[in-house]
Amino acid sequence: MRKLKKDKSFVGAIGNIFLKFSNIGFRFMTTIVLAQVLGVIDFGTYSFFQSLIVLITLPAVLGFEHLLVREIAQNKSKNRYDLLKGILIRSNQIVFLSSVIVSILFLVFIYILNPIEKHPSYNEVVFIIVPIIVLLSLTKVRQAALQGLNEIVKGNLSERFIRPFIFLLLITIVWVSTGDLTLKSSFIFYLISTLIAFLFGLYLLLNNIPRIVKETTPTFKTRDWMREALPLVLVSGMRIVHDQIDIVIVGSLLGAEATSFYNISYKGAELTMFMLIPITAAYAPKMASLYIKNEMIKLQKTVKSNSYYIFICTLPIALALIVFNENFLSIFGEDFIEAKNILIILVIAQLINACCGPSSQLLIYCNKTSMAANSLTVSVIINISLNFILIPFMGLNGAAVSTFISILIWNILTVYYCIKYIKINPTIIHFKSLV
Repeated sequence: MRKLKKDKSFVGAIGNIFLKFSNIGFRFMTTIVLAQVLGVIDFGTYSFFQSLIVLITLPAVLGFEHLLVREIAQNKSKNRYDLLKGILIRSNQIVFLSSVIVSILFLVFIYILNPIEKHPSYNEVVFIIVPIIVLLSLTKVRQAALQGLNEIVKGNLSERFIRPFIFLLLITIVWVSTGDLTLKSSFIFYLISTLIAFLFGLYLLLNNIPRIVKETTPTFKTRDWMREALPLVLVSGMRIVHDQIDIVIVGSLLGAEATSFYNISYKGAELTMFMLIPITAAYAPKMASLYIKNEMIKLQKTVKSNSYYIFICTLPIALALIVFNENFLSIFGEDFIEAKNILIILVIAQLINACCGPSSQLLIYCNKTSMAANSLTVSVIINISLNFILIPFMGLNGAAVSTFISILIWNILTVYYCIKYIKINPTIIHFKSLV
């Protein structure tokens, strides 16, 4: 027990699990409030724009949310504090500029294509979203920097606890006091909570950068960092496209009501994977460090433990959602029970994802980013293609089947790359020792 308490990765995992539980609780309650108060149509419009925010924000970070974790952890272990300080400075400069550019492109996309039916507050909501994109992009940089410094809990505190808590608090106060909540006011509170979380995260980062780093003259390898980040742009961007494109396509083809149903089912399926992100994030610096030191046996044990923890916690949640699907969906309103088949398909897909462990993340932290990018690109292309083929014939079930198939193919490819090129088995299935 003492050894576990001294293991910062273990402590970080426990702290991340708490934050993930809190985040799931806040998001779950937020979804209930918004679905009940906004109604099916307005909640569908909210879901559509929220997915667009997620889609736009992560590509705006240009892959630095992954590069920072790896580079900071490795430079810290090699005592290259000049490079550590350099990438901290340059990443903020680059991401700020890219997020502004992406925000402008977002405005052009919205006003030229009109991807979803117009809402009375459409124009106002669009302009509220612009600063949200910039703030969320910079927040990702703060989060990754703290994770690279092995301050796992602090790195996730503002994004997983502060922002969702403030947002839930604000919409609940308005709902209870006035009995009314509009689409516009929902996004105003989204912006306020994002700003508060950003400032809190900035405070944490400035107070956790080692003194030796602050006193060191920075060294910049901007070209090298950008060259390394480019595959990560594809990885991060494609991952979000993979996760969110269904909602955008459903909104564009079937309208706000269908988007509302699909979003509720998707969020339900996400509950099964609450362990993947906190545990993998906690062990990310350790995986990168073990790989750079060529300690492959320790790396295999670390990855295997990671995978088992994820699956053990995923299985009971998945089974509960499959068996009690109608009870779960009725929490958001009786109308949402129609989405039970979608929920079941998406939950099974996430269960397959859990069986394969942190295969994609392992490729990234072991400097095999191009392989992770290739796997995800193939999966996204299949997902988008199947969405446009199946949705016109199968409706919402077609979107769910598209996601299921793409997740299956993605995991097959990433596990194959891990086993062949890193000699590490990331799944829960026991193979003959590879190292």
